[in-house]
Amino acid sequence: MAARGTLSFGPDFTPASVHHASGKLSWMVWEVLEHWSSPLSPSQRLASSEVVEAWRLEVSGPLPWRPGERGRFVMTAVTYGNRPGWWLSPVTP
Repeated sequence: MAARGTLSFGPDFTPASVHHASGKLSWMVWEVLEHWSSPLSPSQRLASSEVVEAWRLEVSGPLPWRPGERGRFVMTAVTYGNRPGWWLSPVTP
């Protein structure tokens, strides 16, 4: 299940950190594993319910389903044209 969140971008325009919408959880980005962006124009993106941008990231911080423990794992961050914000999901091995 995806949770809402935000991405903070570094000077190279790649995610540097990820933050859960609650403001209580955040993760540091170690590596960008994959990035995808839609070829649609900005006006077409806003009218679309499709994924318009996606990042696959190796992050460190609170572990999924065990926020009391810390470690590294892979997370996706996806945004949709007609939905504001980023949607975060851990990648299961």
